[in-house]
Amino acid sequence: MMRTFGPALALAVTVALGAACRESRPNPDNVLPFGFLDSPANGAAVARVTRVAGWALDDGRVSRVDVYVDGRFAGSSTPGLLRPDLVAAYPAYPDAARGGWELAVDLGEREGGRHILAQAVDDQGATRDVGTASVTVAGRP
Repeated sequence: MMRTFGPALALAVTVALGAACRESRPNPDNVLPFGFLDSPANGAAVARVTRVAGWALDDGRVSRVDVYVDGRFAGSSTPGLLRPDLVAAYPAYPDAARGGWELAVDLGEREGGRHILAQAVDDQGATRDVGTASVTVAGRP
């Protein structure tokens, strides 16, 4: 048996969807976060669990850095590590002194190549890729 709904329900769904779309639009005045992936180096041979680290800054605040391995979410880190080099290079950014981040990432049991992507997310939800590395998971000793 097919059930039909009246125009009032259709209007309510349309209004709800429209409101959801308006709320998710990015602020055109927001400056995207930026940064760099310091470790691991591109082309490196790494252990199964490896340190992924770098820095990220924003005109507001970087809320987190998300790390992906082969296109799958692997974890997040919150900037907060001391980085005096960033203060010298980016003195206008208020969080430059603590723009460093790091995360231990499990690359899995399988030996071979992996692709790591780090993506900074600012306090308004804007994102920018801040670095990539193609690495090889070394075999067990």
